[in-house]
Amino acid sequence: KIRKTLGKKAKALRKRGILPGVLYGPTRQKGGYPKKAQPLELNEKQFEKVYKEAGESSLISLEVEGKR
Repeated sequence: KIRKTLGKKAKALRKRGILPGVLYGPTRQKGGYPKKAQPLELNEKQFEKVYKEAGESSLISLEVEGKR
């Protein structure tokens, strides 16, 4: 899910079991301009499950609000 809570408010997210993150990548917008980094909210338990399976150096596919 796209994160709207930024900065020091991220601590409150962690207390609720939400892991703040940032998606970086080579995704391009129309016109060829690089897309800005996208702040995300991740379910901590789901993230831990994927992390244990994929490890720290594997690529994974993400679906954020219905988009890959």
